[in-house]
Formats: sequence, structure tokens, C-alpha cells
Amino acid sequence: MKPPANRYSRQHVISRDEPLEPTITVATKCPMCAAPGSLVVSRTGYFHWLDGGSLLQWLPNLDWNQRQQLLSGICEPCWVRIFEDGEEGARRLVDFLVAGVARRCAKGAAT
Repeated sequence: MKPPANRYSRQHVISRDEPLEPTITVATKCPMCAAPGSLVVSRTGYFHWLDGGSLLQWLPNLDWNQRQQLLSGICEPCWVRIFEDGEEGARRLVDFLVAGVARRCAKGAAT
């Protein structure tokens, strides 16, 4: 099964994909601290999710941190820092998100 091209597949790299295995390893990189990460997930569930399915429906065994790692790329230690730092952490997260949107807009305008 080939992954569809969408907003999530550009963030992820499938680092282990054995066609006869029911799972794949998805490599991620935290956009805030650049820490590498990986998740072992159901092959079928992952591709159904990429195709627009519900993350909770297709990958129900992932915990909150693993879901966030797939959705945003942000690693658990960075989420902890955001919440521990209160307002300052929230401000850093908003700045990070705004900068990402600005980069995508600039990239879109350039093409």
C-alpha cells in the first residue's frame, strides 16, 4: 500500500517497511528541538489515517504523546516544557506555530 500525498506524509519517514509485516516504523523529528523519534504502528491503520481516517479509530493503541508526535511532530519532552512553563511555554508554542504558517505562506507565494 503506497501512502497518499497529503499534509502528514511530508512530516513522516517510514524507516522500516517490510511488506509482509503488519507494522511499520515511522520516523519523526521534533520541529521544536530536532530530536529524532519513531513509532511502530499498524501498516493498515497508518495508511487509512493518512487517507483521511480518524487517528483514534485507525491507531487506537497510541497514547496521547504518540498521537501528538504523529500530528504535530512535537516530542513529549517539548510538550512537558510547554505546559511546565505556563504562559511562557504557550507563547513559545504560538510563536513556533505562527512562524510555521508564515513559512508555508511564503513558500506557497513563491511557487
